[in-house]
Amino acid sequence: MVDVDPVMRSPAMVADLPRWGLSERTHQTRNYTQLCLRMHLTPGLVLALQLSVGWAASVSVQTTSGLVTGSQTNGLSTFKGIRFGQAPTGSLRWEPPVAFTSTASQNATSFGPACVQQFPFAVAAINEQLFNTPPPAESEDCLFLNVWAPTSTTATAVVIWLYGGALTFGTASTPTYDGASLAASQNITVVSINYRTNVFGFPNSPDLPTAGNNLGFLDQGPCQLAFQWVQQNIAKFGGDPKKVTIMGQSAGGRSVASQYASYTPGTLG
Repeated sequence: MVDVDPVMRSPAMVADLPRWGLSERTHQTRNYTQLCLRMHLTPGLVLALQLSVGWAASVSVQTTSGLVTGSQTNGLSTFKGIRFGQAPTGSLRWEPPVAFTSTASQNATSFGPACVQQFPFAVAAINEQLFNTPPPAESEDCLFLNVWAPTSTTATAVVIWLYGGALTFGTASTPTYDGASLAASQNITVVSINYRTNVFGFPNSPDLPTAGNNLGFLDQGPCQLAFQWVQQNIAKFGGDPKKVTIMGQSAGGRSVASQYASYTPGTLG
């Protein structure tokens, strides 16, 4: 039997302590409180505290891009940085996107880099003031998407989000576009995708064939890459491929109109 008398004192007992100065009494009472907590946090209480903060567990899904492993917490599965297109570099630069297929494993717990950007204003003005975040890491190798999916027993509707940025900048990893809240509150599966921007996505060059001038739109879909990936894989995340909606902000909204105008039946659901 452990004698806790030196530690466990009731408020009345603490009040009866010698009348030290205020700072001394405060310090002494704080010490008693800390000691009491240390000695009386039972394993069950510790477990309850751990569960209450929603520790993330890993979750894996087999896709055409390979076995992707993300995280799951508070009834929501999150997958970040899933590669859906081959790196559009070298011989694939200025070319329509090429699907990435693999049987290997992907760690899907962090966002992929943004496509190469061209900011019309100072970088700090766009990212730090509008989005409250530093400029994103950039790379030509940027064809990644993200999925937020509730752990539902029935297939959920799907929203594909296209970011804005005048088709010259923007990325799906911007914290403002995080899909967790939307997915959880509306019980839907949210997919955000990267697409090429700036000269690499919309070069508008007479030296390129027509197919090489709207590469960012081709990265999106509907008869091309990202939307096809959703049709092929989203059911494995709990989404319904027959209930897919595309939406976006600014240039993302313009992209929706462009995709609607070039819609091919069977690619959206």
